[in-house]
Amino acid sequence: MYGLRLLICEDEYLLASDLATELGERGATVVGIVASIAETLKAMDDPSMNANAAVLDVRLLDGMTFDLVAPTRAKGMAAVFCTGYGADGLPPEFAHLPSVGKPTDIDELLAVLGKAVLLTQRWECGTNG
Repeated sequence: MYGLRLLICEDEYLLASDLATELGERGATVVGIVASIAETLKAMDDPSMNANAAVLDVRLLDGMTFDLVAPTRAKGMAAVFCTGYGADGLPPEFAHLPSVGKPTDIDELLAVLGKAVLLTQRWECGTNG
């Protein structure tokens, strides 16, 4: 899907690499791969990082990614959880956010990302109706 600029937050290198390759083959641009919350926050502080969405593994090397939802939103980025726990494994306050399971169906992930980015852009523009 063209127009997607993704930050992949995944601590398992092979999963992250495969995900980046498959997404890239389908037209998405992967602007970075990070394995920890600290690396994610550092990447988001980089003015040259122009991601419009983050794929968040629920558990990274240094903790759970739920605290990354607010910073991604503040940067105008959509956040999509990619989790082996399933949507039912998300805390109630995050259950409404988009998520996909592991193993990841790339077409499903792209569809969820596309919708999440569009919704985020609508909220940013104030057209949330």
